[in-house]
Amino acid sequence: MLDSLERARATTLLTSALRFRGGDIPPMNRMLKVLQGPGNFLQAARSWIKSFVEHNSLWFPPYHLPKVKMVEVQNRTLGQVLFNHRKFIKDWTHAKSPACACHHAKDLPRTKWGHIFCSATDAVTLYPNLFHSVLTHSMTDTVWASEQQFLRHHHREFTKFASAWKLPKSAVEQWDEFVNQHWTSFQRAEDESVQAIKAASHCIRHWVTLPVDHFPTQLHIACPVQFHLLLIGTFFDGTIFRPLPQSAAASKGWCGARPIVAYNAAWNGKISQVVAAIITQVVDRVFGRKEALPSVMHILQQMWKIMQAAPIDEELLLMQQDVAGFFNAVPHSRILDSLRVVLHQFMQREKVDVDHELSVSVKQADQFHRVFRGRYRKQAHRHFLIAIHEIPHMVSFLLQAAALSVGTHAVQQVQGASMGSQLAP
Repeated sequence: MLDSLERARATTLLTSALRFRGGDIPPMNRMLKVLQGPGNFLQAARSWIKSFVEHNSLWFPPYHLPKVKMVEVQNRTLGQVLFNHRKFIKDWTHAKSPACACHHAKDLPRTKWGHIFCSATDAVTLYPNLFHSVLTHSMTDTVWASEQQFLRHHHREFTKFASAWKLPKSAVEQWDEFVNQHWTSFQRAEDESVQAIKAASHCIRHWVTLPVDHFPTQLHIACPVQFHLLLIGTFFDGTIFRPLPQSAAASKGWCGARPIVAYNAAWNGKISQVVAAIITQVVDRVFGRKEALPSVMHILQQMWKIMQAAPIDEELLLMQQDVAGFFNAVPHSRILDSLRVVLHQFMQREKVDVDHELSVSVKQADQFHRVFRGRYRKQAHRHFLIAIHEIPHMVSFLLQAAALSVGTHAVQQVQGASMGSQLAP
């Protein structure tokens, strides 16, 4: 075995020899993505590739047999097949109201606006033989790929591999024959659930299908007009969002939603991540790390016990069961005032001044830009030093930069922080 230095030197010499002879430089090893298939297709594909490389070694550059790494890709989920709200939002505009679909089901529950918005379980009476089998599954369950999808996906993946290594067309034909034989040998008739999913996707095409808050794995259907009004009541509320001049190409009675917006992959994602980590450390230092209650219901139970312990003559009545709705209700000025109070208490506790620098590491949370074209990128800066007096200015900048696109519109959040943002907690 060659050690690392000799191996690198030998690779360099072989590459130079290939260039001198007019040959091709060996490409980087490419990962093959295979779908979950019948009969342990991943193991069968690995054996076939190994045999293929051994029997056709002349098709590859000398001393450069590829190490083909295979990974099994999860099939599509039931939600990816049935949910269509993202497609509706993509071309949505507040100036044009869609066509009403309530005439397709007159007996389903309606909102105060007179349009349908309900769980798909309420539609069992509308589609008794269809929805019952579909609704027994969670929207996170995977759906088997069809024969056409299975063959097309693996043909596309191996074509990329063959193109990188400049293999002849017959290599792709051999792979297609192997995939087809494997599918045929384990072929089974599509069961009733797959047929029901296809039929359900066709029958609910008139509705906007989506998950709702606290029920992300359950299918809900809405009239397009109802969803249109819901978007207007959410993103065109002047107290929370402000329309920008340039736009890109249930607790409220379904009159407005609580948007969940993630800025992880946005241009301000890194600075939001750093600021959120620093604020979390400061808050834990000032108030101590408390054991979080497991759910909203446990929080409500604790609040109920505290209220019952107080001597009150009137009967207690819980008017609001959604304690997370305050995200959009807190003005930016109050957020900044609270931050300054916490920082002041931190400085008094630690006996430091405003020029003191806090160190933070985001190595555990950094999930982006790790690998680029099969090679590890240069390690990015994951340790930061931030002065205390800079934190309020950074938070103010991030709150002002909370802009997002909804359909063909762009809005800026002027109050609160959207759920999913690092600043929301």
